[in-house]
Amino acid sequence: MILAKIGMIGQGTTAMTVEMFAGMGVPAVITYLVIIAETVGAVALILGLCTRFCAASLALIMAVAIYFMFGSGYFAGYVTPLLFLIMFLPLIRNGAGGCSVDREVVKKMK
Repeated sequence: MILAKIGMIGQGTTAMTVEMFAGMGVPAVITYLVIIAETVGAVALILGLCTRFCAASLALIMAVAIYFMFGSGYFAGYVTPLLFLIMFLPLIRNGAGGCSVDREVVKKMK
């Protein structure tokens, strides 16, 4: 989904994403910030870098997505952002795992 927003796979492009968000009343600046947060945040979560912050930021984005998509129906709208939101909650609460960059940074600081 993120790769489609930035135009790396599928038919999506960043311009199409900006246009879609504009149709919902979201300014272009906010759209670009969301695209950057989703892209950088996803990579950071994979690496386990700033896990709680990135998960919380992405959870906020998903909560707003649920708000905007709620009227579109279950599968066409809010189910995917809801699933991601639920997946981010344990990361916010527990942080990164044992094989994360965060864990290695904490070890070096001690």
